[in-house]
Amino acid sequence: MRADAHGASLARQQPVHQRAQIGHEAVMAHERWERLGRLLESFTARDRRFVDLYFSRGMAPEAVAEAMNISVKTVYSKKNKIRVKLERMTRRLPAIANDNDAGLPLAA
Repeated sequence: MRADAHGASLARQQPVHQRAQIGHEAVMAHERWERLGRLLESFTARDRRFVDLYFSRGMAPEAVAEAMNISVKTVYSKKNKIRVKLERMTRRLPAIANDNDAGLPLAA
């Protein structure tokens, strides 16, 4: 926990409702990542590696292509196929609170 120049915790300086919101958001993010992990269990090891490199680590398509020994065109194709598959899978799951898309990193 960071502290300001006077040694006071920055978290304690925030109003209680803001700290509660941050805590809630952290719990929701953790639940979404756990859900994603369960979904990925049905993927091949190669597709899980792709998800890790591209979505989790945010590597550029060129870097993913090099790391996986595939073409950049294949990176874009694989990204779209995985995104569609995850979207289909998440539609079958109950929503977390009001989070209908499970918060998965699926931006196109």
